[in-house]
Amino acid sequence: MNGDGTGRPRAWALIREALIAALSRPVATVAVALVTALTCATVLLTTGRAVRAQEDVVSRLDNMGTLLIAASDGQGLAGMMASSVTTVGSMPAVEWAFGLGAAKDGHNAALPGGEGVAARPFFGDLRSVVTLNTGRWPGPGEAIASTTAAAELGLIDGVGGIAYGSDDSDSHPIVGTYRADRVLKSLANSVLIEPTTWQAAPILYLYAKAIDVSWVDRVVDAVPSVITAATPAGITVESPQALRDARGQISSDLAASSRYLMLATLATGLVLVAVTMLAAVTDRKADFGRRRALGASRSAVIVVVMVQALVAALVGAAVGVGCAQVVNAVASASSPSLAFTVGLVVLAVACAVVAAVPPAILASLRDPVRVLRVP
Repeated sequence: MNGDGTGRPRAWALIREALIAALSRPVATVAVALVTALTCATVLLTTGRAVRAQEDVVSRLDNMGTLLIAASDGQGLAGMMASSVTTVGSMPAVEWAFGLGAAKDGHNAALPGGEGVAARPFFGDLRSVVTLNTGRWPGPGEAIASTTAAAELGLIDGVGGIAYGSDDSDSHPIVGTYRADRVLKSLANSVLIEPTTWQAAPILYLYAKAIDVSWVDRVVDAVPSVITAATPAGITVESPQALRDARGQISSDLAASSRYLMLATLATGLVLVAVTMLAAVTDRKADFGRRRALGASRSAVIVVVMVQALVAALVGAAVGVGCAQVVNAVASASSPSLAFTVGLVVLAVACAVVAAVPPAILASLRDPVRVLRVP
């Protein structure tokens, strides 16, 4: 080995020697690469899919309301102001906030005395709560109806007018229809009206969605102190604790199952790499003996063996990830996230390098005299 005469070769020389060794011993190199590729592909096609399924399940549970905080004025006497929607929505832990006023019985403005539906003013960004189905989002003084409410009102194309009041004097044009998301299914049979002015208007319900389940309790504790109301004691703030507990249990169970499967696969890969490298080192004992006799240090021998394993593992990880992505694409299956894939590659390569440590140490400890002795 090239070096400074003390058995300590330069870094680039060690890397070159390792690459030469990897190419000159293709069986061991290919074996390590193959084991790493199978490890990565197996984890991505099993644990990776399980993790993606876990994320989808948790996401569906969140859409059902695990992150929802509701402040309500059940008696309508607390005097909760619509300006609270802006205040709560500006909290760092809140994704969005939305308010609803008192419901009134409304009907199609073109059909006096027709079928009635609940019509109520809304306060906040409607786009965060429902999905536009037809038409457009309403402006001040305009309304939007759920698909169910539009059908009950006889609005075939989702456009018309909503009127309510004793003499139908209060009416608003309906400019579109929406679908209620699971998080606020109570809006599935309503007509929502955007007021012309609303900061000082009274509301009965205020909904907020936390950015993460870990923030829900803190948002619940903070909301009463930031709501503007004449009688704050009359406001009830709650969140679906039972649903959050179920979410946590389901997420924990799914994560544990995925974790055990991934650890078992990585452990199997580590053992196979260790056996492969041990066989490769045993086959090259004469080569390592000559290097030691020529002045190579033990650390240099260890580095050569470990770098050889590292190069093979990197190639294998790339091949394994590529094959798994192709299989997922052909099967139309969801691929794990980039963060999971990168983490897996790091773990698989690290396992391969760690597995090469015992064989590398064994190679460095061989007595060059005994290795080179001619019987």
